[in-house]
Amino acid sequence: MACSNTDCVIGKVGGVVFIKNRVSSRRGLVFVGGLGDSILSNYVPDLMWYGEKNDLEVVSVGLRSFPHYGMHLIDDDVEDVESVYRHCGMERYEKVFIMGHSTGCQVLMLYSALKNIKNAVFILQGPVSDREYEEAGNSRLEEQLEVARQTEGVLPFKRDGEYVLARRFLDLFEKNGKEDFFSIGSETSHLNPYFVPTYAILSENDEYAVAPVEKVREQIGKIKGMKKVYVAPASHTFLGNENCLISIIEEITKKLEG
Repeated sequence: MACSNTDCVIGKVGGVVFIKNRVSSRRGLVFVGGLGDSILSNYVPDLMWYGEKNDLEVVSVGLRSFPHYGMHLIDDDVEDVESVYRHCGMERYEKVFIMGHSTGCQVLMLYSALKNIKNAVFILQGPVSDREYEEAGNSRLEEQLEVARQTEGVLPFKRDGEYVLARRFLDLFEKNGKEDFFSIGSETSHLNPYFVPTYAILSENDEYAVAPVEKVREQIGKIKGMKKVYVAPASHTFLGNENCLISIIEEITKKLEG
């Protein structure tokens, strides 16, 4: 189910590239990836295929931050999602399912505060805490955060081989940073102020989740507009278990048809 030039359309708006299937519909699904992702993350072809079978226009946004997330702020990602939404005329659609993966979930939650997207449904797949993950694996984090607080522009060290803006580093990994609302106990009251219907899909074997899945479920469940939190027997990206993800997407989209 590779997404080839024969079954996908490539588009561009400003500096943002996107790909979409060739379905013409008033129902859409927009995919927004996370840190280090690409426009063709592992299950994007499956989403394209699902859309073709179910009269659903599927769009994958090639964020400017792909794959060098460190040189962009999350505000850039939010702006990119809005650009594609407008460019594709999705404000006229009957329903738009906007699906974030990993840090793409943070993007959607910040996007939710930008405007009241009345025709939207949010799907959060793999919403994990970047801060908790970094705290668990980076023994120099506190030292690096202090350097970031005193730095303008790019940090004097790399994270996993990537240059990172000091501001992005703090947004991701500082307690109560701009992107820190999936950590256990973090504030969620500012998220989804317009109560857009929201669904979350957690993975039992998520290699990027530090807290137990039930704790994560409880944290995610506090978000306004949250309708259901699924827990699936899968990894962070559902690699090798894409059919399970598509089944959940089908349940959500069929439930809210029209």
